[in-house]
Amino acid sequence: MTAAEGGPGAAASGSLLIDPACAIDVTRPLGRETLAWPGAPPLSLDRRRSQGWRVTTVGMTSHTGTHMDAPAHLMDDGTTVDRIPPRRLVLPATVVRCPGQTVGPEDLAQTEVSGRAVLLRTRGSELPRDGFRPGYPYLRPEAAELLRDEGALLVGTDCLSVDPPSGKTAHRTLLKAGIPIVEDLMLGGAEPGCYVMVCLPLRIEGGDGAPVRALLFPPA
Repeated sequence: MTAAEGGPGAAASGSLLIDPACAIDVTRPLGRETLAWPGAPPLSLDRRRSQGWRVTTVGMTSHTGTHMDAPAHLMDDGTTVDRIPPRRLVLPATVVRCPGQTVGPEDLAQTEVSGRAVLLRTRGSELPRDGFRPGYPYLRPEAAELLRDEGALLVGTDCLSVDPPSGKTAHRTLLKAGIPIVEDLMLGGAEPGCYVMVCLPLRIEGGDGAPVRALLFPPA
């Protein structure tokens, strides 16, 4: 197993020191502003009381809100979300400011990539949440290849997808290399720089993806 697969050398757990009081929650709440991909059923929250208890029935796809794409999202023989090892879910991370319409290698030129989660803070964090907007910033193919070749362990974005609405090239490049993707992060409150990321998906057996709770911690 290579470092890019989360094996020995990927990151020393002893170096991931965090202060829980400094956590930055970069998870979008599931609620009225949750956006669904066109054609996917929207989030539904049916709250009812029964015998004094309040219970909510949640209806959504596994790719709703802040969520992780596992390799199985694209490939029949890809790793499912429940089989992604924890060492790839708690790891060093770098938030990168990407101000353009696309994210290219030039945006990543000064970024430490190897053995880390690379989180793309684009203008997606600032877009209104009043409906799907197809002009969101996306990851160009050559940038996805750079992240793969330089040994990124996870790639995240504050947009609904790392690809444009009609594409899947970045997904294919990353997921075929075993690199999970986290989409629809809320990175507006995370300044560019280094963090420790805790990103835990629901452990859906055989799942192609799952909602996550994602936290960033400044290094202690």
